[in-house]
Amino acid sequence: MITVDTIDHRIIRIPITDVIFAGYEKIVENEGMPILDRYPEKGNLKIRFDIEFPNYLPKNSKELIKKGFHMAKIGGGVTQHEIINKLVLADKILRVDPEERLPPI
Repeated sequence: MITVDTIDHRIIRIPITDVIFAGYEKIVENEGMPILDRYPEKGNLKIRFDIEFPNYLPKNSKELIKKGFHMAKIGGGVTQHEIINKLVLADKILRVDPEERLPPI
């Protein structure tokens, strides 16, 4: 899911379930610029992704990626993105200091 601030000061959340690659475009219907002679109708919003890969990955990040691909493979491919998203989220949660996980008293 990505969050986009629109020109009319709204925040929209756009689900992304496809594999993202450099140059990938997501088109969101009726969220683009207003069409002048058909106001209040809007055009489509195009979101183009520019991916930059890191020059270096720590060993634990490489292991996480391998595990994600393995889990997606054994998951049958039906909900690969959900499996990988859960894996990444679990990794992020484990990286948070345990004292910061609890709400303040």
